[in-house]
Amino acid sequence: NFQGPKLDFFRVVANATVAGQQDVNEYVSNVIQAIQQTATVAIYQVGPNPAVLNVAVFPTGAFTTATFVAAVQTANAAIGVPTANVAPQATFVGTYS
Repeated sequence: NFQGPKLDFFRVVANATVAGQQDVNEYVSNVIQAIQQTATVAIYQVGPNPAVLNVAVFPTGAFTTATFVAAVQTANAAIGVPTANVAPQATFVGTYS
């Protein structure tokens, strides 16, 4: 039984390649900072393709898909990675203990 707040899930896919490690770190940092202006990031995972980021946030209802897209696009305009592909779901992979 998991305890804690109810979470909303989002998947963010950059529509441009995030080339190097520095770009990946900056991209992820920008997305998380943008999200945390409105909600708290409970968990995030960068997918096998570095341009895919799954996040779980609370409180629920802090974002709609449209407001989430707006926040993420604004955050990444500075490094030229607009994030137009956002889904209100996420898939976390791996083993957690």
